[in-house]
Amino acid sequence: MNMRNIYRKIAKEHGVTVAEVKREMQAAIDFVYKKIDKSESEKIMQERNTS
Repeated sequence: MNMRNIYRKIAKEHGVTVAEVKREMQAAIDFVYKKIDKSESEKIMQERNTS
């Protein structure tokens, strides 16, 4: 299943638009990356994914 279909499925299940799904997913990602009090495992995962 590609991302377009995943977005559509989530949107349909929750009665929202695909744009809203994408916007909320990005907001969640941004929140975690900007979070100040990260656990050690969060720090390690972020460093691993940004290298």
